[in-house]
Amino acid sequence: MRDHLRAFYRGYHAATGRRAQQVRRLHIMREDGKFAGKQGLCGAPGWGVTHSPPVVIDPMPEEPPAGLDWCRACVGHASALAGRLDAHAAEIARISERKAPVPAAAADGPGVARGSSAPAPPSPGASL
Repeated sequence: MRDHLRAFYRGYHAATGRRAQQVRRLHIMREDGKFAGKQGLCGAPGWGVTHSPPVVIDPMPEEPPAGLDWCRACVGHASALAGRLDAHAAEIARISERKAPVPAAAADGPGVARGSSAPAPPSPGASL
């Protein structure tokens, strides 16, 4: 993996000077392979298109610019390239275990609405 990474997002419309509303993701630039420096790790195109040049940020920032979020696929790929994918997956599993809800049947017994002693109402479309 390179010492530093670059990031990019779709640019501003040349005629209006405003970023298009659909531009919401900050991508991490692919630095190897056929499209090195021309696409995101997720495969998003990083080359210029009519009225929308890419804006490249070198080096990649710690946080995306205002109004943008990280491309989740790019972050996952970068995590794997950095050798941290297994550690991140294990951390997510630990977080998931701590936040796992108690199943309603185990908490209140069968046929009882969660947090209530009354029987659960019939599901929509159920025959009486």
